[in-house]
Amino acid sequence: MAAIDKRASASLDAMAMLASLGLILLCQLIGEAVVRGLGLPLPGPVLGLLLLLVLLLARDRFALLVPGIRAE
Repeated sequence: MAAIDKRASASLDAMAMLASLGLILLCQLIGEAVVRGLGLPLPGPVLGLLLLLVLLLARDRFALLVPGIRAE
């Protein structure tokens, strides 16, 4: 039974890791699109990482405001 729990836990960890990687790549893509669209003299991934930082800070702030949700 413990082996099944370990496999399920590892599967959930892998899914969380893939979701996090997807979020990073999505922010990078959005940053690249904004930079190319507006012609900004800034690398797209830098803008994407700034967007990711804002999203993470907002997530932590909203987690404090909403009961039942906790920031990890």
